[in-house]
Amino acid sequence: RSKLWVLACGRDDLSLKKCIELCNNYRVCKLHFENKMFLNYEKTRLQPNAVPS
Repeated sequence: RSKLWVLACGRDDLSLKKCIELCNNYRVCKLHFENKMFLNYEKTRLQPNAVPS
C-alpha cells in the first residue's frame, strides 16, 4: 500500500525505499485525502483502501 501512496503523491524519489522505511519515516497530510476516505468525522482514521488524491 505504501508504494501505491508514493505513486499517488508523485514522489518518484521515494520509490526505491523499503516499505518499512516509508512507514516509519514519512507521513501524508490529511489534506491529501478526500473526505470519503476517512472513517470518522475528526479525520484521524483512514479506510483500509484509502489512497491520497
